Amino acid sequence: MASGYFALEFAEDSMRVGDFETKGDSLVTISAGITPIVHNIFITDTDDVVRVIESSIKKLLNDSKITKKSVNIIIPDSQSYSRIIEMPLLTEKELISAIRYQADQFIPIPIDKANLDVEILHEDKVNKKLRVLLVAAAKTTISRVVSIVEKASLYPESLETQMSSSLRFFEFILTLNASRNAQGATVEKHLLFVNIGLFSTSIYVINTNTFLPEQSHVFALGLDVFTKEIKSNHQIDEAKVRELLETVGFENGSSSVNLSETLSPAFTELTVEISRYITSLKDKLKINPEGIYLYGEGAKIKGLSAKLTASIGITTNVFNVIPYMRPNAVVDYFKADWPVFIPLIGANLRAT
Repeated sequence: MASGYFALEFAEDSMRVGDFETKGDSLVTISAGITPIVHNIFITDTDDVVRVIESSIKKLLNDSKITKKSVNIIIPDSQSYSRIIEMPLLTEKELISAIRYQADQFIPIPIDKANLDVEILHEDKVNKKLRVLLVAAAKTTISRVVSIVEKASLYPESLETQMSSSLRFFEFILTLNASRNAQGATVEKHLLFVNIGLFSTSIYVINTNTFLPEQSHVFALGLDVFTKEIKSNHQIDEAKVRELLETVGFENGSSSVNLSETLSPAFTELTVEISRYITSLKDKLKINPEGIYLYGEGAKIKGLSAKLTASIGITTNVFNVIPYMRPNAVVDYFKADWPVFIPLIGANLRAT
């Protein structure tokens, strides 16, 4: 299914673009691109910074050969507030009213300073319940991003979070797996999809039988804690730090830098957070995750998935997108980066 739009993702240290479509049971990659940015637009929005970002968007689109003007925008989970909640079966008007009334329980900023969005994930007419994804972001954040996009001569079709677009992607993948396997209902099980971003990590609990998300958890710990550990222990610049994380990580090999020891405090922090959440799922909801899939910037740390498997006791892998993609030159060029592009692909699956 082709579309008239592409997706643009703003991260704290980079921007990514992608144009994807579905054909049959696979994803077709039309174009993709990524560029680093010096300034975090969620912190700094001076006129000079905005002009630089605007110019970077235009160059990124030109380099990626994307000529479409309509765009779906994605912002990081660290710049938004999301929660999966159960609600009574209500009309849309009643639901919005009820959500606004309860939103201050979930959103740590004044409601009048936030934009709220509600997405119905599942409607259970038998039990008269709704499963809802509540998303909020500061109005200033949204207006800033939209303004930059418009100044780059683009037309925003939508703006969503990494959580929203990622959940859409994984629903597509799980549905695709079910159709490929051509099997009936399977034994209910749960998987954790863990998005390790630059400044935060998001965990999504998805039921593989219904393809629906059931819980989510976001905490303020991301790739930055690993980079800080290296910088504070070794005289290495930012570019070299990223290279070491991706080529050495927890698999020291012949490297002269012992990263396993250096990264131990950051790994412990990450493991404690994930383990604590898994314990909560087991104790409170009787959910026993059977597998963990990593994606996002932190998923590129070499050896992280194997170390998590050993520490947590649940098989952990980096999610491999490539088996679901039709081979072409773009897919091959970005073969090491697809775990970072998952939210972008999900945004391209958005219904128009």
